[in-house]
Amino acid sequence: MSVRQSAIALLREWKAPNREQDSLRHAVLAFLDARDDACLRECVPGHITASALVLDDSGGQVLLTLHPRLGRWVQLGGHCEDDDGDIVAAALREATEESGIDGLTIVPTPLHVDVSCAFTTAFDPGDRLFDPSAGGGAILDVGCYAMSFARMVAGWVLGDDAAEPAGLSGGGHLAPTGVDDWAVASLRFASGFTAQVRTGIRLGDTSQAVIYGSAGYVRIANPWTPGKDGSVPELELTRVAGGTPEDNARAMIELFHGKPGPFRDIVILNAAAAFIIAGKAANLLDGASMAAQSIDGGLARTALDALIAASRDISLSAEGAAQITASAG
Repeated sequence: MSVRQSAIALLREWKAPNREQDSLRHAVLAFLDARDDACLRECVPGHITASALVLDDSGGQVLLTLHPRLGRWVQLGGHCEDDDGDIVAAALREATEESGIDGLTIVPTPLHVDVSCAFTTAFDPGDRLFDPSAGGGAILDVGCYAMSFARMVAGWVLGDDAAEPAGLSGGGHLAPTGVDDWAVASLRFASGFTAQVRTGIRLGDTSQAVIYGSAGYVRIANPWTPGKDGSVPELELTRVAGGTPEDNARAMIELFHGKPGPFRDIVILNAAAAFIIAGKAANLLDGASMAAQSIDGGLARTALDALIAASRDISLSAEGAAQITASAG
């Protein structure tokens, strides 16, 4: 795999933390797709460079370098070279050369897990679930299971039984008695692994776990009490890839209803190019941002629905014309 191909694969796998970063991701993917020399310094409009954030084992300290021309402290990195095996190898080479530290290891693909353990019940101030003195609340009652699952999968990345998060942010809602009705948390681990955890005692969630990887995902329905009701435990393994025309058509409809993934990337790329040709956008970054807003805001879905309706009308008209011709013959 070339440096350019590996950069494309890595960006397709990366889950952006917000809409702005996702728009930028699509713009960079569009640039990589349009230019075979996108990772070479000879690419005059601009080129992809490789950089790495060098952290200590705890993930709490970072090594930066003072850029000689910018005059700013930045992460270690630089131009890709012809003999770099891929974009990750280029980043590791640059980090090693600029830091002078041998034996650095790099995490090329951040992984992610989305897990929830929740149920919904009526508020009752006399119930232990809503009693602060009895350890009530979603986090203490069932949130521990979702958190343990996330820590377990994060540990697998490191070849261990569990891992502790290096960072956590979250929020929730309190019941009138002061305990939490529901809570959500985003976790970041030193390995680059991320997790989204949800829990609740008055939250109509799915109570499932989904482990995302670079080629697909595994969904585990109700990992907390599998088969308790006599049903067969359900585990779904999905590989992200194209399929039949019917599958691809369904994927396109799902995309316009908000589903992220490779189909979204190529649609945004084509739309960005169309915006530039039509004079609506000055560059791929602006075009990709406009395309993402069109999809997320529902305008693209509205246009698709209108196109489907028009296609059906044309089909019906053609069938009618064929019947008239057959009768006349």
